[in-house]
Amino acid sequence: MAEREANLPVDFFEIGPQDEQLTSVELGSLSLLEGLKKVPSFYKFPGSTILRKCTPGQLMCRQGEAGASAFYILSTHDVLALRQQQVDFIEKVLQGGAAAADVPARFQNLSRPALQALQQRLKAEIQSFTKRQAALDQATDVAQHDQLANVAKVKLLVSLNPDRPRRGLLHRLKSWWRRPAKGEETPAFIPVDGMMSLDTRTLEAPLHEKEVFGEMSCLNRAPRSATVIVEQDCYMLEFLRNVLDMLYKDPAYKARNDAIYRTRVLDKQVRQLSVFKELSDAEFQDLQPRLELVDFEAGHIIFDEHEPSDCMYLIRSGMVKVVKHASALLSADESGRISWNSLAQELVAGEKRPQSLTGRVWSKLVPEIRELLKSIASGTAADAAAQERIVTELNRFISAGELLTAFGEKRSAVVTTLDILAVEEAIADFPEKVKDWSQLRSRLFHRVLLEAASMHGLPRREPRSARTLNYLGKGEILGEIGLLMGQPRSASCLAFDQHDRGQEQLKQDLEASPSRVELVKLDRDDLASVSPAFRRTLEAMKDKRVANLKENVPARAAPVRSLQSQSPEFETLGLVQGQQLMLIDLEKCTRCGACVEACVDAHADGRNRLYLDGPRFDKYLVPVTCRSCLDPVCMIGCPVGAIARGDNGEIRIRNHCIGCQLCADQCPYGSIHMSDRELGNSEPTSLFQLETGVVLKEFTQKAVVCDLCSSLGGDHGPSCVYACPHDAAMRVDSRQYFGISED
Repeated sequence: MAEREANLPVDFFEIGPQDEQLTSVELGSLSLLEGLKKVPSFYKFPGSTILRKCTPGQLMCRQGEAGASAFYILSTHDVLALRQQQVDFIEKVLQGGAAAADVPARFQNLSRPALQALQQRLKAEIQSFTKRQAALDQATDVAQHDQLANVAKVKLLVSLNPDRPRRGLLHRLKSWWRRPAKGEETPAFIPVDGMMSLDTRTLEAPLHEKEVFGEMSCLNRAPRSATVIVEQDCYMLEFLRNVLDMLYKDPAYKARNDAIYRTRVLDKQVRQLSVFKELSDAEFQDLQPRLELVDFEAGHIIFDEHEPSDCMYLIRSGMVKVVKHASALLSADESGRISWNSLAQELVAGEKRPQSLTGRVWSKLVPEIRELLKSIASGTAADAAAQERIVTELNRFISAGELLTAFGEKRSAVVTTLDILAVEEAIADFPEKVKDWSQLRSRLFHRVLLEAASMHGLPRREPRSARTLNYLGKGEILGEIGLLMGQPRSASCLAFDQHDRGQEQLKQDLEASPSRVELVKLDRDDLASVSPAFRRTLEAMKDKRVANLKENVPARAAPVRSLQSQSPEFETLGLVQGQQLMLIDLEKCTRCGACVEACVDAHADGRNRLYLDGPRFDKYLVPVTCRSCLDPVCMIGCPVGAIARGDNGEIRIRNHCIGCQLCADQCPYGSIHMSDRELGNSEPTSLFQLETGVVLKEFTQKAVVCDLCSSLGGDHGPSCVYACPHDAAMRVDSRQYFGISED
């Protein structure tokens, strides 16, 4: 049989005496992989999975620690299938079939007495789990089945280390269970990193067989949000992000995930929203099938300012950016300034000139609106209903983007073809390739086209600087304000992306890993039809919302740093991402270079992680070095899971990096660099064995990134800051330093 090539063995996992390295054949028996279109080639990634034998009281992960792995709880059926397969392997060896290709080497290398003892132990375990499976099969309802299948407990720790204050995700989680202010409502469930939500009374939740937990910590982006403690004997498969990436791309896995989410989390979480508290259990049961799970790719618009408020969303995973003044849609105010007769006449004229700009716009309008415009152009007055229908259609035209490539595939060609100054000015800073334009840019382009097609009828869009209002995360609600108050959307909500990398780069990212926001959509029409009392509930909530808004008008001006964070440069430079953003105060800096020297001296490999080059923001230089991003896209899609967070939030690149350069290419700020491996692969430190017939590939490069000097130990922090003789260098959490997040 031809030899197969593998990547460098992983040196991440600590291996306990009862932990097992499963082969790709053994892994294939697990229901986690059942129904997948393409089962991961595990032999290529030695050491990326480990089977943990778990006993009551065992700690699987601790709140606040960095998490580079996820866990799958084997079902009783999984254990039975795996153990029976292993018993059969041993029997092959005992019967003289030791050379069988599918038999793991660890069985072939054991003595006959050791094999027989192991076989007896496995058979005893099969008997034990057979009894458990029988009890599960006899369960009379879901609650009883779940109680038997409950194998671990998720717990949110109340006490955080006072000597090491934590911000970000844990700080926000802590706020969920703080003592509420007078009249303040608190949620009944707290979202954490897994297929469950914690009860706010106990700060605990059960984990069941066949569930996966730790995904979001594994995928990128945050420390463990809770502690997981084993409650009964079980097995858990721990695996790195490259395995999770492959699972997430499979529709069968997503469908199973959605079903579990709907059963174990969604109903509880949505049921506790104040808008549904007045519904009876029967009414809410009727609502459940109408809850829709939706997702949006990074950078895509969830809803746009000025759109009708027809639904609200609950964030299942990912981040949402809330932006004001970014929309290109016609607002209610602009609608009141339309010259309806001029608009109708200008657009109708396009019917006779189909190749003109006006003709192209006309061809994209629906027949009903074209007939309505013809009627108005001939002298019929546009009543309120007609005006609303026309504005709705014009906004649909702006949103649909149907003329995106009609005038050329490149921005320069579009400018030349149209030869319209307003269009040229509007798209001057857009990417050259039209397909790389974001949805917001596409909509702005179509708004300008519409204005050019109706020079006298439509008002010009007032240029205003977009302002980021907030960033929302898992478990938070969006879109409820307009829904409750019966008003159009007051801001735009986008599936958060690091920065505008263009649609081609976004496509590549999505092929590598699911960079998206997953939401639960709650449609207003469906909700209103559930109960006649629902509209009264909405009205009561609307009145309360209006009263709260009046009471909470800011009493004083925002501080200077808060105003800085609202500048276009703050967003463009991606400073909001920096949880350990390095800034150099140019009014204090003497350009001595001590920070760079300290960086080089602090690492045994002699590689520099800091470059005194980069953009200026106010009085600061933002040098090229790792920012420990809030949402680090450098982690997306690593084929071997070699890049992960450390306990201090730093980015770490492990020894099994294969030098593919994906992380360096995806870092928006040039903070990751490639370095030659002096000794090729060097000696692998992993304890994992290669499968039979598998050899290591040769790798000559490895990625290098600033790890905030965490690998050095000690508590003096990053050497670059420590060494600065003038206190010009600093590491800051940008959201706190520039006044975006609360203290």
